[in-house]
Amino acid sequence: MAEEKHIKKEFILNSTKFLFSNIILNFFTVIQGLVVANLLGPTLFGLKNAIQIVSDYGGYAHLGSLTNFTKKRQIYEFSNLKKRDYFTNLTFTFLFLISIVSIIGCLIAFFVLPYSLSTRLSVLIIGFLIPVYLYYTFLNIILQSKSDFKTISKSNILQGIVVLLLVIIFVNLYGVQGFFLGTLLGLIIVLLYQFFFVKFNLKLIFDFKAFILLIRNGFGFLLLSMIYFAIFSINRIFMVYGRMLGGVGLQKD
Repeated sequence: MAEEKHIKKEFILNSTKFLFSNIILNFFTVIQGLVVANLLGPTLFGLKNAIQIVSDYGGYAHLGSLTNFTKKRQIYEFSNLKKRDYFTNLTFTFLFLISIVSIIGCLIAFFVLPYSLSTRLSVLIIGFLIPVYLYYTFLNIILQSKSDFKTISKSNILQGIVVLLLVIIFVNLYGVQGFFLGTLLGLIIVLLYQFFFVKFNLKLIFDFKAFILLIRNGFGFLLLSMIYFAIFSINRIFMVYGRMLGGVGLQKD
């Protein structure tokens, strides 16, 4: 009985910390936006927001695999360790392939796009930012399935502080591309911190039939999420279109 009360008390405490850490993370995100806007000015800040659409939609590059993995991980966390580890490694491998495509695609864009060096460098950095973000989400799913909200809470606070500091430093040094570089390095630090607490036997599994099933079972929800995001970001999409027509901030150096 005493042990049950202790577990409930610990769960409530960790849940409270998790909620509080999310508030802190959102606070630092707001501060970051205000500081970056002040440092870049209206024109460059608008350019940053336009380029950021690439990374925002890049978050859907998992094609529904992470959505399905969330469900599988929760189902098999304690009931079937063999299947749990299989789906963990399967998803890890699929994200690895997506990462290669992301990096190569943005590398090609860097050489092909007829825009300024700053814009093309930002897109290139996003090519690395997308895989880091996907693996960050991947590790968070594992930590949530373990109910390790203590580690997630610390990660949120670490992310808020580190990303804010690095973004300010690199925006001061490099402007628009500094925002994406600071975000990338900050997330890598958080990723390494989380990886220390996630224990699993890492193994690449190249099963393309299983990849299709992994995508298919989560793609529907992903598509709805993309449509929802598109509706609420339509103004930014039109802003990008306007910049492409006018070349504001995008023209070659």
